Formats: sequence, structure tokens, C-alpha cells
Amino acid sequence: MRDILLAALKVAAATLANLLGWMLAVKIISVQLGAAGVGLFGILRQLLQYLVVVATFAGHTALIQGIASRVDEAQRRFAESVQTLMVLMAAGVALVLILGAPVIAPSLIPHPQAILLLRWLALAALCMAAQTLYTSVLTAYRLLDQLVISQLVGPVCALLLVLPMVVLVRAGASSGFVLMLGLPPAAVALAAFWATRKAGRLPAFRTAIDGKDAAYFFRMSSVLLMTGLLNTGAQYFMNRIVAARIGLSMAGYYWVAWTLSMAYVTLALGSFGNYYMPSLSRLQDPEDRRALMRSYLQMAVVAMPVLVSLAILFKPLVVRVMFSASLLPALSVMRWMLIGDFFKGVSWVLSFPMLAFHELRWFFWTEVAFTLGLAGSGWAVLAAGGGVEWLGIMFLALYLCYTAVMVYYAYVSHGFVIRSGEAYRIALGAGLILVLSAMTWQHRELHGWTVLLGLGLIGLFLAFSLRKVASFRDLFSKSPKLAEAPVPRPTPPSESTE
Repeated sequence: MRDILLAALKVAAATLANLLGWMLAVKIISVQLGAAGVGLFGILRQLLQYLVVVATFAGHTALIQGIASRVDEAQRRFAESVQTLMVLMAAGVALVLILGAPVIAPSLIPHPQAILLLRWLALAALCMAAQTLYTSVLTAYRLLDQLVISQLVGPVCALLLVLPMVVLVRAGASSGFVLMLGLPPAAVALAAFWATRKAGRLPAFRTAIDGKDAAYFFRMSSVLLMTGLLNTGAQYFMNRIVAARIGLSMAGYYWVAWTLSMAYVTLALGSFGNYYMPSLSRLQDPEDRRALMRSYLQMAVVAMPVLVSLAILFKPLVVRVMFSASLLPALSVMRWMLIGDFFKGVSWVLSFPMLAFHELRWFFWTEVAFTLGLAGSGWAVLAAGGGVEWLGIMFLALYLCYTAVMVYYAYVSHGFVIRSGEAYRIALGAGLILVLSAMTWQHRELHGWTVLLGLGLIGLFLAFSLRKVASFRDLFSKSPKLAEAPVPRPTPPSESTE
């Protein structure tokens, strides 16, 4: 148990450092280049993430599980086969982008230098694919210390590159954005490659691909590829359509709101996910499954209102510190998304069993519905002349619907019913968030008395909600004993912060 929690803390620390490093880099971009610069950077970053999903066939999880589930010769052969597959797929995607840039670039990137930018993105995608490959190998072999060190190279490299990138962009070379996106993953890939080699786990390069291993890899990755393409594609599509219809500055506001909304929730939930997923997947008794789901739901309905409430109270300060005062208009979108974050946390607890028990049909169709709903509603409101704030409203509405679907799924698939006490705490948490949102709705500065009153309300919420909730130590002590380390799996739903 201690090893599991320690592993989660290591991963959380690396994730936090990576997040803070990139946030500081983006702050420098926002101060130096303004909302339009942030908007273009956000579009390029999300397009790059989409290309990497294609280039790797969303193979991160399949590679980890395939290596971890095999031993000796079979393990080595699988790693070598998947390495060859990823190299071929990434090279093919890069070649298509480089040769086809004159045709496809203008429709993907709203910039006069679109062709050049897409060709540079092709090279950046190769770097990110290499990063995915070798960090996955480290994860599969439980080399967490080496993994954390390798991941920390990325934000350090980004901070070193951000000022030269600003100089390049101001000189008219927008390709500086892509160098900023491609060189940090290249540094991480080299560090992970070296760590893998030093540990004696580096797959040998071979041209032969084992047919059974390839079939296993593609079978596992196919569903995750489709949902990954939808998720990253929807995020890119939203920024792209905002930029096309109402300008790059508005795209910058939307990207800031989306990034901040996703960042703190993903960090909090993802750290616990390293424990929740393996715990849940090992349980065979339906009653034990429901008990663990209930324990995590109790934690979520206490922790999420506090996290969201703090974000609501301090959101002007967060935008100023993480970005710049010029991006404060993003608060008009962010205030709606923060309310939706509470329901995201509740639905997260109920949706994890879909992956833990390989209920991929549920996972696929709920992801498809959510992602298409987000992209479709966003396109509709912008086409109708709505402003960027409507995208935040759609975000909240969709997470309300998603939470309702997850409540139904948990009942139908696992017989899990939300009890009256849990419903009371959900209502209490939602009420707290709505009250604080109303108090700070138009605020672009911190107001001392509002903050003090808000902190007092958070304290009252904790006093009421913790009366019948077991302590976190009790919750963990009631959970089953696990293996030495968890095998990371994807985090549902739609949780990319990049």
C-alpha cells in the first residue's frame, strides 16, 4: 500500500512540475505576445497532440500493458515489435504532412505561414512519438524514478527556450512556436532513451514484426485511438473555429479557460487514479467493487467542492499569475467551466469502472457522445453569432448530462446506487459552488471581504459534510491490498490538459 501511494506521489510531483513549468512558459508568451500569440500557440499545441495520437496509434496504454503482462522472451519480442510499428507509423505520418502541407495546411492552421508551420509540426510529432515510446517502456518496467527524472527535463527545456522563441516570433518567424513545442519532447525522449538503455530495458531495433504481438497491440489501441482522436480533435476544432469566426484573441481566451479548468482537476484526480484503477480492476466481488466506488465517491464529493471553490475565489489571481492581465476576459468562459468541474469530478468516480472492467462499449459511446456534443454545440452557437462565453455554458451543460449518464451506468452495470447522504453532500457541494460563483461572477480583482466570506463558507461546508464521512486513512485501509506498483491506464473522460 505504501509503495502504491509513494508511486502516485512521484507521478503527481512530476506532473505538477511539468504543469508549472509549461504554465510559466505560457505566461511569458502571454505577456510578450498577447492573447493572439497565446491563441496561435494553443492551436498549434492541440494540433500537435492530435497528430501524435495518430502517429502512435494511441499506443501508450497498449504498450505498457503488453510489456507488463509478458515475461522474458515474449516481453522482449513484444517491445521490439511495437517499437518498430511506432517508428513506421510516426515516419509515415510525418512524411504525409511534409509532402501534403501545401494542400492541407491552410485548412488546419489560420496563419500566413501555415505550410511552413505544418512541416515543422511534422518533425515535432516525431519527437513526441519518441517521447511516448520510451516513457511508456520506463513505465511498463516500473522504473518510476527514471521516468520522473526524464519527465522533468521537458519543462526545464521549455523554460530555456521560451525567450529565444519570443525573439523569433517577434522577428516574423512563427516557426519559433513549433521549436518550442518540439524540442522539449525531444529532450525527454533522449533522457528516457538513455535511462531505458542504462537499465538494460531498451528494445532492440528489428525489421521483423511478430503478427500476434501486432494484432494484440492494434486490438487494444483501436478503441482508445478513436476516442483519443475525437477528444484531441474536438479540442483543436473548438480553438480553430473560435479563431476563424471571432479571432485569435478569443481563441486565446478560450484556450486559457480550458487549460486552467482541466489542469487542477486532472492533477488531483489523476494522482488518486493511480491507486483507484488498479484497486478496482483487481476486485471480483461486486459488493467489494461497490464499496470501493462508494469510498471514492465520498472523497470526491468532499474534495471537489473545496478545490472548485478555491479556484472560483482566486480565479482572477490565477489568471494574472499563470498568464497575464490581458487574458482576464477568459474569466467569462472559465466561470462556467469551473461549475462544470464539480460534476466532472463526481462523474470521474463513476466512469472509471468502464476501463477497469474493460467495458469498452460504454466507454466508446459515452466518449463519442460527449465529444461530438461539445464540438457540435460549440460550432452551433458560434455559427449563430454567440460569443465565446457560450462555450463555457455548453461545457457545463454537457458535464451535467454526462454525470446523469454515469449515474445510470453505475446502477445498470454495477448495481451502484447513490444514497441519500451522498446525494445530500452532492447538493451541498453544488450549492456552495453556485453561491461562490454568484458572489464573484463579475470580479476581475480579488475582494478581501468576499475571499474571507468564501473561505468561511468552505469551512462550514467541510464541517457539515465530514460529519458522517470516514477519514481518508479509513477509506484506504478498507481497500484491498495491491501489487507492488500500478500499471497506468487512460483517465476518462476527456481529461487532456495539453
